[in-house]
Amino acid sequence: MAHRNDTPAADGFDRLAAGLIAEEQDGSAANLAHEALDVIPGLRTEGDGGALRTHLARWGSAPLLTLGALNVVDELDRIAFITLAPDIRRSFDLSDAALGAINGLSGILVVLMALPFAVLADRSRRRTVLAGAGALLWATFALATGLARTAFQLVVARFLSGLGKATIDPVHGSLLADYYPAEARGRVYAAHQAANPIAGVVGPLFAGGVAFAVGGEEGWRWAFIAAVPLSVIAALSAFKLREPQRGGHERDSVGGDAAPGHTELDGRADDAGPRIPLGTALRRLLEIRSLRYLYLGIGVMGFGLVSGPLLLSLHFEEALGINELGRGVIFTVLAAAGLVGLPFGGVVADRLFRHDPSWPLFLIGALVIAYTAVTAVALYLPGVLVPVGVLFVASASVAATPAAVRQMVAATSPPAVRSLSFAMLGVYILLFGGFLGGALFGAISDATSPRFALTLLVLPGLVAGALVAHGSRFVDGDIGMVVADLREEQRAATRRRQAVTNLLEVRNLDFRYGSARVLFDVSLDVPEGEILALLGTNGAGKSTLLRAITGLDHPVRGSIRFDGHDVTYLEAEQLLRLGIAQMPGGKATFPSLTVLENLRVGAYTFRRDQQRVEREIRQVEEWFPVLGQRRSQAAGTLSGGEQQMLALGKAFLTRPRLLCIDELSLGLSPSVTGSLLGIVREMHARGTTIVIVEQSLNVALSLASTAVFMEKGQVRFAGPAAELLERPDLARSVFLEGAGR
Repeated sequence: MAHRNDTPAADGFDRLAAGLIAEEQDGSAANLAHEALDVIPGLRTEGDGGALRTHLARWGSAPLLTLGALNVVDELDRIAFITLAPDIRRSFDLSDAALGAINGLSGILVVLMALPFAVLADRSRRRTVLAGAGALLWATFALATGLARTAFQLVVARFLSGLGKATIDPVHGSLLADYYPAEARGRVYAAHQAANPIAGVVGPLFAGGVAFAVGGEEGWRWAFIAAVPLSVIAALSAFKLREPQRGGHERDSVGGDAAPGHTELDGRADDAGPRIPLGTALRRLLEIRSLRYLYLGIGVMGFGLVSGPLLLSLHFEEALGINELGRGVIFTVLAAAGLVGLPFGGVVADRLFRHDPSWPLFLIGALVIAYTAVTAVALYLPGVLVPVGVLFVASASVAATPAAVRQMVAATSPPAVRSLSFAMLGVYILLFGGFLGGALFGAISDATSPRFALTLLVLPGLVAGALVAHGSRFVDGDIGMVVADLREEQRAATRRRQAVTNLLEVRNLDFRYGSARVLFDVSLDVPEGEILALLGTNGAGKSTLLRAITGLDHPVRGSIRFDGHDVTYLEAEQLLRLGIAQMPGGKATFPSLTVLENLRVGAYTFRRDQQRVEREIRQVEEWFPVLGQRRSQAAGTLSGGEQQMLALGKAFLTRPRLLCIDELSLGLSPSVTGSLLGIVREMHARGTTIVIVEQSLNVALSLASTAVFMEKGQVRFAGPAAELLERPDLARSVFLEGAGR
């Protein structure tokens, strides 16, 4: 039934797809993922992967330089606020807790807007999103910060500055993944993240120097005002970038075509079909276990990432009596540690990833734990030079983590939702650490001291490191799933070119309810115009498979294609508009509504065409005269057979191309079943392709010439329905039960 590409690489992918389901039983996913990395150029290479300048010479340096510049100007705002925090506190007479909360205010808007910006980036030109909604918005509210005259105005300016920051993670991360191939990404992300320490080196000196030069209690304002032109220049340069194809490097590696709906036309996303809804895309990402643990760890880490620098600035002033210029120098020195560690970290991340994709994530967890412990110790060392020196070494060591984090996100997330996967990093950091962390540890600082509050940050650091390190167990399998899906996408493109596309194609589908796995690597084809019987024992997963096909539930992996288009993660309403309908098992009516009202609900998708609604309802009443006689009667008062007639009539009203019927004959008399089967045949004769779930072999054979038999969530047989009678190994008791019906 499935069309195969009989090449060594294809065989490797077949073994990968078939073996991933055994991960929890025999741990084979790691070996299978390595096999996938071996057969795809670009995901696994020998040597060190080449110097950064080699990759930039081939793929272009403009994207990295432009995105790096945008990252620098965004960081200048954050660094300036931290460096000048004591001055801002005095100007507005704020407490440490209030200052911490204001520092985290932009994080609230990042949480609120990062996901919408990510959805926009996944559906439109990302260069416009990053230039227009990013740098220019940042410039506007940086200016507003400098001009604020009341605490309320400061709060509004800092809150709205999050509009600019909300574009950084989702847009920059996904763009770099599409500009540069997998073997270059560790170094590329390290270079991009070098913008942070560059801003850390330049920012404190810039902010502290401007404030010191202007002088007075209001000198801090000019640090924000003077940075605005830099952002405008960076934004204008972003408009000159070309828009890359989403997932283009991965698709080139497996020899595949661009996926429908995700190609690029003149810099615009191809609007070939419905888009994955945000909620569904989020659920899809959180099913990727390595990403889930990474997000959780990053979220807990956010307490220290956001609160730590601010508290450290307060500690330097209160405990050590260091003025704004001195604090600027110290933060410049600590930021320089990133410039020392980042290049090394990018090379190490690349090499570890090619040797074993799980190692970078484990390294991140270990470095975070070590960094938090060393930082706490440094606070209690005597003098200034010794603790700053210890903090410099710790900061240089942990500088490898940003590049490795982004490398792992790019490798384990599907290209179609990659912007969203990067957005989740900022959301988790700021959801936990932004406002809540700033307010909580600011309050602790007010009640005790900044040093004590910084010491307590060790606890979330230890938890964060442990979570991230634990997630490394799942990296191999998660990368393997992405690779297998790309391979299936390539096969689907080949079938389209050969004009052998089935109306419905299900590939390597896994599904679970919570922790209970229900479907295991399910694949099937349904040619257009066919009636396929889906048979099996109770609990075999037949109804679950129908729910996945019709969008009522979504799988944890695998793909569903309808008429050549990937519809795996579309919602039921979107699929209904495309022509996929389901008649659920049991009572599939609204019992409190009348028969006529139920039918009108069934005609919802074309409700504006009242002539068609009335015409289709009359057709249903011709097929089922009893429904016409009882059109004003509540559906809940009908007999079981009459309710099945009504449910089938509702399904007919949409005139679906594919109709999925779940247990048509359940609990019905042979005569009622016969009349329903006649209508199903009539719908089929009118061009509807049908997938019907049945336990009765007699009913199945009376309708379908092709059958799929499922047992314990797996497909055990696919072929002519009559051959099932010749297979005594396939649930004989079920067939004997069905033969008597």
